[in-house]
Amino acid sequence: MVRIASLLLLALLLTDIGAAQAASKAVKTSKPRSQTALVLTAAADAPAAPVISPGAQLARQYSPIQYCHGLSYPVTTWMQVRDFQDKHSPAAAVARAGSKPPVTTDPALTTIPKLEYPEAMRASGLNGAVAVMVAVNKDGLPSDVLVVCSNHPEFSEAALLAVKAATFSAATRDGQPIESVATLPIDFRP
Repeated sequence: MVRIASLLLLALLLTDIGAAQAASKAVKTSKPRSQTALVLTAAADAPAAPVISPGAQLARQYSPIQYCHGLSYPVTTWMQVRDFQDKHSPAAAVARAGSKPPVTTDPALTTIPKLEYPEAMRASGLNGAVAVMVAVNKDGLPSDVLVVCSNHPEFSEAALLAVKAATFSAATRDGQPIESVATLPIDFRP
């Protein structure tokens, strides 16, 4: 079955090459056109930009792969990332006409807990890479966490314990603390 598909693909490729060579000979034998005409023809023959569906646009915007680092890989879907951010991020303030936009700051870690390399992973000697989304409340405490990327479940559990023990300076909007979402890359070394 695979061999037949390969042969059909090869035949299609050879047909395309033959058509391209025939078109090339036709261009060489015809009288030369001006350079501008060639440019316009090339632009007119260019394929149209692909249409991206709204669902695909959302998948790109919330893709968990953008948070992965090291040897980690996504362990959540883009829908889980979107739902987490929508649940814990305040709606953007709409600036009135003539007023200046709101001044916002992001949350920042104030105490970083000690990362404990999982005992179950000591024999493997594997380096861990985890990305965790954390919802930071108005008091600077983590209210919810989501592992977005990881290279092993043991590292995910250790990262969750560390993030839940962390404290943050809350994000602000016009000087007032607000709930927000931060993403933390966490690395483990044996």
